[in-house]
Amino acid sequence: MNIFRKLLAEAISRNAGYSSNRHDRWPLEFPVGLYYADLDRDNIEQLAVSEHGLTMQQIETARPLVKWNPEYVWTDVQGQMAEGLNDNDGNRTYSPKTAVRYGLPHDRFPQRYKRRTNECAYYPAKKEGWVRESPYTCKMYRAEFSLAGRGGKHLVVDEFDGKTLRGWSADDLAETLLNNEECHYHGFTNQFCQGLLAMLDEWTQCFTSRITSNEMEFLAADQYAQRVLEVLASEEFASRQFAARSSLCTA
Repeated sequence: MNIFRKLLAEAISRNAGYSSNRHDRWPLEFPVGLYYADLDRDNIEQLAVSEHGLTMQQIETARPLVKWNPEYVWTDVQGQMAEGLNDNDGNRTYSPKTAVRYGLPHDRFPQRYKRRTNECAYYPAKKEGWVRESPYTCKMYRAEFSLAGRGGKHLVVDEFDGKTLRGWSADDLAETLLNNEECHYHGFTNQFCQGLLAMLDEWTQCFTSRITSNEMEFLAADQYAQRVLEVLASEEFASRQFAARSSLCTA
């Protein structure tokens, strides 16, 4: 038996999957509850400074005109994260560490170089005026995700590399992978198993409640930063500043 099939079956059994009823079930599940996200204004203002380049002076100046409702923003950002789940190419590929561990390609060897132009992507070479050409050869897998359970706290894998995973329980899929005839019948090739095993390792590290909560805070802080900049550029802010200066002159 191929080692990747065996290791994948073991990893799927450990993951245990998720099921809400006999029809809605998945062999792979990752807990992504937003338990740690803090969208209170004080925390978001700090993140707007540390992560999005604002200054406290800008924030304090604009604060009276910046409306902030954590509950509304929570719902908005949660929807944004859910909608972008299948648009993020980072969820379909792997890190250099994972590439080495599972024998997958990552960096092109030998490297190719070309002269730098204004049009080409910028991957700097060691020699000034040259760039690396298509320096990465890592695979981009086809994968589809969805959120299940109350409040979407369970991230599940619907499809991977052309194979539908929704409808499989973890036990059934693991058992099938360990059966040569069943594995061949369903088209679970050694290459498929190698890729899914690698991505399962990657997803286990990336799809956690802590990381997802941090992402929510980052996106919320970005919204806050944009609102501050919009206020500082608004006519209402300019009018208030003018009125404040006028009152000082006439005091």
